This record gives sequence, structure tokens and C-alpha cells, in this order.
Amino acid sequence: MARRKKNENPKQGKWSIDSMKKAVEAVKIKKLSIRRAAEQFYVPKSTLERRVNGKRQVDDPPSKPTVFSADQENQLLGHILEMAKCGFGMTIDDICRTAYAMAEMLKIKHPFSKTKAKAGYDWYEGFMRRHPQLAIRKPEGLSAARGMMLNKHVVTSYFQLLEDTMNKLKLFDKGSQIYNVDETGINTVHTPAKIIGLRGTRAIHSKTSGDRGENVTAVICASASGSYIPPMIIFKGQRLNRGLVANAPPGALFATSKSSFIDRELFEHWFKYHFMKYLPSHRPVLLIMDGHSSHISLEILQLAKENEIEILCLPPHTTSLNH
Repeated sequence: MARRKKNENPKQGKWSIDSMKKAVEAVKIKKLSIRRAAEQFYVPKSTLERRVNGKRQVDDPPSKPTVFSADQENQLLGHILEMAKCGFGMTIDDICRTAYAMAEMLKIKHPFSKTKAKAGYDWYEGFMRRHPQLAIRKPEGLSAARGMMLNKHVVTSYFQLLEDTMNKLKLFDKGSQIYNVDETGINTVHTPAKIIGLRGTRAIHSKTSGDRGENVTAVICASASGSYIPPMIIFKGQRLNRGLVANAPPGALFATSKSSFIDRELFEHWFKYHFMKYLPSHRPVLLIMDGHSSHISLEILQLAKENEIEILCLPPHTTSLNH
């Protein structure tokens, strides 16, 4: 399908059903040409032609109905804005995937791709036109962004937001209700320690558990009081090798992914069935995390609200600073 030009002013939907009825009547009864009737009643010529020829009903609406109702689109809009407020800026792909997930969750009939599990770009363009308060923001390159974000103003603003959030939730003396989650990569083959040998010797070896290891992701979550939730360990592959889970920390959760990295589905599973399982009964709870898009979804935000869990994102491109 040809894409609409960037500066094009679309005519679709900018006519009334009453004008279309008069134009069709003028063609059929007054014997006006389709072109003259379209000009006289300010309706699209091709649209009028389809109705005159019976390919569409005369009183069909000017444009195709949207996949979501106005209330449902406002819910999606609120989700996008809530994500931005928490620090999780959504990409075009994120919005399209969220729209698909929302349609499936609400059991709405939709034309979205089930193979790609996301809405198409045409739907996205229409959604953006219907909500002009949204705009595409081009992110800075990583190194430039880190240089810009690691400044006093950004860091001070974040700590002010954190203070305001803790004041709102009244959590300053409740460390057991403040959590931080992050993931780290671990190699299955350890790096041998430095050893002492004869000066000038080139080949000195130290025994390791294998020639080449694989990366494993560990999802770690702990509270400000020092308690921790058993980790989630993600191995590369489709099937879990039971031999790899021996001697794991009690209660650890194991999963697999194609790359060994965490994705949205795995994070949702961790949040719903692991994180919430180990939370204290006291509410509210504050969960602090980085802003990777795999960490958040419409379902997680709804679940967090229902269970009085406030989610706060760390400033982007600042977590590399560790001192």
C-alpha cells in the first residue's frame, strides 16, 4: 500500500453523509456527471462513484471505523503517556505491539498481523493523526546521551522526583517496601585469576570449566531494607538443561530465551508470578528499575495499579555511573 505523503492533507472523512446522499441523488435523478456532482456537493469523486455503482452503501460512514473505540484509544494514549512519565519512552514498534496486545486482551476483531504480533504502520499513522498531542522524538546516540544525561540538573531532578514519590507514598521509614530490580550478564565459564610463573614464559594456563561459555542473565531484585527476592536465571535456548540448575539459590526461577536476554514476556512472567509472590503484604510498594522497553507493558501497569505498586524509572543513560 502506498504511504501517505508526509505533508499531505488527507480528504478521507471530510464530508457528510447528507452531502453524499444529495450527490448520489443528483447523479441518478438529475443526470449530473459524477465529476460535476462531486464538485457541487464537495465529496470525493472516487467515493461518490463507488456509491453510485452500488459497491458501497450510500449512508456508509465517511471513513472506516477504527479498531478501537474512542474510550479504548484514550486508554492506550494514557498508557503511552504513563510510560513516558515513568521514564519508559515507547518506540513506534512498542506502540504497535502494545496495540496488538490490547486488541487481543479485549478480544477485539482486528486486522493486525498475528505472525508479527503487532499493528501495522498504517494503523499507527492514523492513531497519531487522531492524537496530535503525541510527537516522535529522535533519541540521541548513546555516548552523546550519556554525556548529556550525566549532569547535575538531570540527576538532581531525578532525586527530586524520587523524594516526591516517597513523600507521596510515605515510604521514608519503610525500606522493606522499596525495591530495585536489574539484570546482569554472567558467563558460564569463569575468568581465571592471575597466576605467578617464570618471567618470559608465554604459555601459562589455568583450568576453567570449559573453552567457551555462554552468557546467562540474572534478574536481581532487593529491597532497601536488605531483603532480596530469589533471582530469575535466564539461559540461552528453548529447553532448560536441568543440570544447570543444581545448587541454585532456594526459590530461584529459571527460564530460557533465544538470546539469553530478558524480553517483555519473561519480565511479565517474573513480575506476575515471582516478584508479587515474594512481596510483603504492606502497601504501597515502590519498584525502581531502568528504562528498557522490555520491562514494561500495559498489563504490568494495570497489575501494578491494582496492587498499589508504583513504578519509577531511573534516568536514561545514567546507570553506567557506579561511583
